[in-house]
Amino acid sequence: MRMYAHWLDGEYRKASTGVDIRQRWAAEDETAERVIKTLALFGGTLVLSDAQVVDSPVLWRLFTNSGFRRFLRTDPGFLELVARPVTRGPDVRWSIASAGLERAIIAGRIASPVLDGMAVISLFQDIVAAGPAADLSALLSARKAAADISLLFGFTELFRYFALSSSNVAEPLATKSQQTLYSVIETALARPDLAGEDRRQVEATKLLIDEVVENPTDRDRRAIIYNALNPVLPAHITAWKVVVQAWNVAAQKTACETGGSIGNMPRSVPLGAYIDRPADVMLARFDVTGSGAKKVMDRVVPEIPVVWDPGDLSWDEIVEIVENGTSGSARLGLKAALLSGAYETEDAVRQFANAVAPLVKGRVSAPTWWIWTLGPVAIRFGGPAAPMLGVSMLTGLAAEKAIVWAINNLRERVIAARVVESAKRIGV
Repeated sequence: MRMYAHWLDGEYRKASTGVDIRQRWAAEDETAERVIKTLALFGGTLVLSDAQVVDSPVLWRLFTNSGFRRFLRTDPGFLELVARPVTRGPDVRWSIASAGLERAIIAGRIASPVLDGMAVISLFQDIVAAGPAADLSALLSARKAAADISLLFGFTELFRYFALSSSNVAEPLATKSQQTLYSVIETALARPDLAGEDRRQVEATKLLIDEVVENPTDRDRRAIIYNALNPVLPAHITAWKVVVQAWNVAAQKTACETGGSIGNMPRSVPLGAYIDRPADVMLARFDVTGSGAKKVMDRVVPEIPVVWDPGDLSWDEIVEIVENGTSGSARLGLKAALLSGAYETEDAVRQFANAVAPLVKGRVSAPTWWIWTLGPVAIRFGGPAAPMLGVSMLTGLAAEKAIVWAINNLRERVIAARVVESAKRIGV
């Protein structure tokens, strides 16, 4: 299961959470790590774009965690970078890994609020100037007094990881047509199911782009649109959220066509869900005592009690689970089952949950209630007593309609929703 997380993009994070220089972290950042832990534990792959490498404090903070770096040594296939080089040198790996740095240098900024943005850009410049022989530790040491030294360390470790020969880096397929944010907006407008306020937002965004960006070839470029918009006008704020989502849909289709993970963009159309087909969804903040939404989910998801939640585990504990003979084997079985059918998945999830339970007993507390519908399987974490897991009896079109219903009717509760362009079956 490969996934490109739209919500790890700096512009997406800023537009969806409202982080700024006064409040540089949001509750959504903690939730993002919980989602990443869940994907890691269930054997998925997180695919990154070059923009995320250079503009994602969530990723940078992850790389400051020695347990996370240890996990990558245990499961090096968890992260993958897909990017087109800006400058193609003899070291192709370096050209791919440094592509985002070169683009950020050209832009002269990153979206994420940091205490000293130019210190970040200057580090990018020094790395690019030094080339493959760069002494990353020395470049970081020269900035030990920087206000953002912890994040700079995290970025350096992230970049170092993809510069290593053991990591997964690749260019997009040469035969693959490249989509742009503008073409994504046009694709959305061609969808008959885009209606009501959602259609109005997308139509207004296209009209505004056409108005403020005179050169048609520049309407594909997010940075130029950003500079042309007025950040205090409500209509421009709404349009920018659509632009950010469209850019990420285009980036997803370049890096990981069949696994985009959209997040909750407040008061904005969930654009990715209209372009592609929903495959799974994570929902949060239910009233577990009897909300209408919970009753709907109860009708389709029988409950099976489980006593752990990936979000409560440390990365060191996740490594223990992966390296343990019994749970590690069950994890591999679950990865294989996700490519088969509902019944195989049900057995695999039960076996994995049972294998993990004794390893985490007494280590986790009851978490906030949330649910992850993963194709034919729905996993419930939290609740009044313990995390819950259920297996949905829905398959095929019925399952897809249930997930679409959740995205359309529970938008404020969407943590993440994975979409796939083409698949033989929901969840693949």
